[in-house]
Amino acid sequence: MKRLILFFFVLSLGNLYSQKASFKEIGKSAGVNINGKCYGAAFADYNNDGYDDLYVSRQGESNRLYKNNGDNTFEDVSLFSNTDYSGPTRASVWADFDNDGYQDLFLANWDAPCVYFKNSGNGYFINDTYNKGVGVIGRPNSVNVADVNNDGWLDIYIAFMGQENVLFLNNGDGTFKDFTKESGATDPSISMAALFVDFDNDGDQDLYLAHDANIPYILYENDGFGHFKNISAKAGVNYAGQGMGVDFGDVNNDGLMDLHITNLYENTLFVNNGDGTFRDVSKSAGIQDRGMGWGTMVFDYNNDGLNDIYVVNDTKFTPSSYTNKLYRNNGNITFTEVSENTPLASPYEGYGAAYSDINHDGKLDIFVAIKGQEGSQLFLNNEINTGHWLQIKCIGTKSNRDGIGARINIKCANQLYCDQISSSSGYVSQNSLLQHFGLGTHSKIDELEIIWPSGLKDIYKNLSVDQVITVKEGLSIETKWAVNTTQQTINNPKMVYQGISPFGIKFDLMESQEVNFEIFDLSGRKLYNSNYSNLASGVRCLEIPAEINKNPGIYLAKVATSSDQLVQKFIVQ
Repeated sequence: MKRLILFFFVLSLGNLYSQKASFKEIGKSAGVNINGKCYGAAFADYNNDGYDDLYVSRQGESNRLYKNNGDNTFEDVSLFSNTDYSGPTRASVWADFDNDGYQDLFLANWDAPCVYFKNSGNGYFINDTYNKGVGVIGRPNSVNVADVNNDGWLDIYIAFMGQENVLFLNNGDGTFKDFTKESGATDPSISMAALFVDFDNDGDQDLYLAHDANIPYILYENDGFGHFKNISAKAGVNYAGQGMGVDFGDVNNDGLMDLHITNLYENTLFVNNGDGTFRDVSKSAGIQDRGMGWGTMVFDYNNDGLNDIYVVNDTKFTPSSYTNKLYRNNGNITFTEVSENTPLASPYEGYGAAYSDINHDGKLDIFVAIKGQEGSQLFLNNEINTGHWLQIKCIGTKSNRDGIGARINIKCANQLYCDQISSSSGYVSQNSLLQHFGLGTHSKIDELEIIWPSGLKDIYKNLSVDQVITVKEGLSIETKWAVNTTQQTINNPKMVYQGISPFGIKFDLMESQEVNFEIFDLSGRKLYNSNYSNLASGVRCLEIPAEINKNPGIYLAKVATSSDQLVQKFIVQ
């Protein structure tokens, strides 16, 4: 069976709809209430202990790396890890650029070279900027990561204020090359936020840019090879405002990614029509607060299966009534504010924000970077009456190891939940790479589908809820033989899967009957067929033929009777 790694199990029952959101501010007790010019926040598990750690970028002051202790506290390891960079950092992003299993760190700095920190794997980071060739200088407001040409390596896009943006292609040999001119995604405007998202579900990463100074925003369509075309006007998303942050999510569960943009004054929500266009539903959705919006996140805070929206406002810039806002999704493309008179309605100079389930309780927590002396804030999610959930860690093999760009579809009964793995979002921040799905009252997952950037699709059937799973692209390669989730078509099978090995596929036959054994490659071409007219009952093992066993590759084995069947994916190395 393809390995699903279980980390923990939590069962939540009850009413999914509370009038006010329940979060507790624990920044001081958690040890992360750093003050100063804090702009951005980036979550990632840099030491592979299963818990998301936190990096806070502070312009003109030393940045901080906080290691998650797993008990709602963090340890400042900035000095020990060599990540206490004290330059003018505006944005930071984690990514496994070299596919070695460890998160590297990239810093975008104002009027100073950008910095690339390589993760050595032992808790120490090495400044490798010179060797990478990415020390560009300017005034960046966003740095984002994606595999724009689907070659299995993560590329870097930096959005600048008042100069051309830069796209660095990953050469796969530890270096990058400037691909900006060739890409067409130059945009010399006042870029504030950049976001990679596959808005048209064609398998490549498109790019959306929000601008300040009433300059029309841009949607660049990717041709699949890293060449971009401005289709903003045709798509209906060339809004001209004073944009600051942008995030995506499926707010109406139709399988399409929608866009939320924070602005000075009214915020914007574009719903994807599925035909290459969007419609502006900002006013009818009820999310148009007139604050100085910066960070934003589209996520399911109460696990009811509907994506909510959190907005971070600089309250010092606008009247105090425009504090941070959490909008609960009502399920009909309208939202209700549920943060008033709660800790989430922070009255400070909020900028970047990111979410992560910091304590593995199945609920997303929020960190907000505060540009002031009050100290940054960490909001622990204390919602009690929440729905079921699933969290997924994706590991690419043919695709980039982080799985960035992968699309995840979950089917529960007649309901579809979907998301895409991304790096940076909101304003100069990065959410957890662990993909979180609220599932509402659904107590079983009928099907989990992952569409990787490589084009490979992995499908799992009949999964439990309220757990974290780790999925490797294609199948596990930690042993010679690894298998996909069993696909068994009836409720009371007369044939039960037992396992697979270099010798063959093993199953328990409840009664003697005819069995057909077939093996296919991933294109569907039949490579082997054998029929057993009256196979005796008991535990049986059908041998993998030598001609397949000696040829490395990925295969599908199908065992079928008159009443049910087993379909297994396996690899030969």
